[in-house]
Amino acid sequence: MAVPTKKFNVVGIVIACSYVITAPIMLQDSFDPFLPGRLGRAQLADLLAPFMFAWLIFSFFKSTASNLQESDNHFMALLIGGFVYVAISPVSGLWAEASVPLADTLKRTYLVVTILFFTRIFKIENAAIIIYWVTIYILILIGVLSLCFFLAHLFTGQENIFAKMDHLFGPMRPTEKLFATYLAILSGMLFVGANHVGKPLWVVLLTIVIICAYFTDSRPGILTILFIVLSLVATFRRRNIWLALLACPTLILVATLELSAVWDVRQFVRTFEVKPVFGGISDRTLQSYLKLVAWKSWTGHPLIGVGPENFPDKWIQAGSAEILPEQFATYKPETPNSTYLYLLAETGIVGLMSWLSLILFPLSQLRFSYRDIPGNKWTVGFWFSLMTILMVDLTITNFRFLYYMIPLIGVLPTKKFNVPPQPDL
Repeated sequence: MAVPTKKFNVVGIVIACSYVITAPIMLQDSFDPFLPGRLGRAQLADLLAPFMFAWLIFSFFKSTASNLQESDNHFMALLIGGFVYVAISPVSGLWAEASVPLADTLKRTYLVVTILFFTRIFKIENAAIIIYWVTIYILILIGVLSLCFFLAHLFTGQENIFAKMDHLFGPMRPTEKLFATYLAILSGMLFVGANHVGKPLWVVLLTIVIICAYFTDSRPGILTILFIVLSLVATFRRRNIWLALLACPTLILVATLELSAVWDVRQFVRTFEVKPVFGGISDRTLQSYLKLVAWKSWTGHPLIGVGPENFPDKWIQAGSAEILPEQFATYKPETPNSTYLYLLAETGIVGLMSWLSLILFPLSQLRFSYRDIPGNKWTVGFWFSLMTILMVDLTITNFRFLYYMIPLIGVLPTKKFNVPPQPDL
């Protein structure tokens, strides 16, 4: 018996909204999980994965070659990129150590299913605007709650579920950078979708993001504030000279922030105070060695990398070869804290390019609709720069919220959603 189309679409939108609500809620701290093994990284939103997969499969059965729209060529390109991204994991694993990295392959499959699911959902009439507003309501709830708990932390000095050590974590674990990255992508979403929100509410939403980003006390948080300020200048500018005046100091500040993520800035600016982490060696020095080991791992296996989950072994080998300081001998990193180097090291140029296709294919739609975005090409350029920098500083491939926000951002900018009704979906 065929599933009624309208009810089928409603079920898909309900699943999508449930994922939007639960994705920012990370109950487990991966540094101290309460579930064993790989389950220690599982989060509430992951429980929806089987339902997303089932809906996606049924949606294909409900479509035929005769009713596929031209826009589905975009979806097929995304599907091919996703297939390569998943397939490179067992191929690289078998090549490196004659074994299939099952956990990594399942993780990649889950993330690809998520972005394909949301890309498909947004072909349903009004689905994008519904999910956009759900995201806004969640932002208000999370932002206000986080700030209330942070103020309580400042007044009492006691750590709580949203704040500790004067850093705002929000509902995410294990670091404040994760919450700041969520805010960074949200800020882009608020700008590209500004035409769907009244100006007073839009200002309130941006204010919440700015305040929360500031209290994360992190590089992604500072960069998010910079993006918002520059985009607002681009939005309300009268002459381009203001952007030109802001460009030089902004670039210097961004470059300094990135140097602090990769190298020990004390080598260049002696007045910087750097918190030691291993026997007097700073966290920034640690970051530089993480990226050095990842780079050496990739240059030795440029096409398909050293195999998923093998970066920790390369770190140990680097220690044995006396490439690393003795203080790092007991440190066991999982990733080099850079999306680019993480994918290059473990799955080579094929892994990096296939993952980038998952991000760039949905965002490629912005080239047709950037004029509908406040600040148009300036805002889009600032946001792409922000995301590029974040991928130097963090490994964001596992961030669940990335895989629904990216396709949402791709369809939001138009004053009227450029999605035709498809009752046969």
